[in-house]
Amino acid sequence: MAKEVITTDQLKYYRLVSNNDQRSKDRWVKCFSWYPGRQTIEFSRIPQIYCDSRHRYGDEVFLKYARSKRLNNKHTIVISPEDAANALENAEVDNAPNVNGEAKVPPTTNGEYGRFKPTKMHYC
Repeated sequence: MAKEVITTDQLKYYRLVSNNDQRSKDRWVKCFSWYPGRQTIEFSRIPQIYCDSRHRYGDEVFLKYARSKRLNNKHTIVISPEDAANALENAEVDNAPNVNGEAKVPPTTNGEYGRFKPTKMHYC
């Protein structure tokens, strides 16, 4: 087994990289650590914002917007409060993993995610 010689320059380089990593982490914590929490709050407001927009602009204008932006159907259907509670319970069941531990893949307008295998250009 051959022994590897590590030079002083290599050690300085490793130390520089280590310090830069730590500085980047510290800067992220100082400047941007608030972002994930705020993003969660904003994303949880989406259904309420769509509901307010629907009441403000009316069903016709909102549904035209929803079709053009391809919004999720849960924001575009009209249901009673009882049906809304049932839909919420069903959504929690749908998001649960399968018995095999596999997550359910959501359908899209073009089919399902992962339905098509990658083409030859994806394999380098």
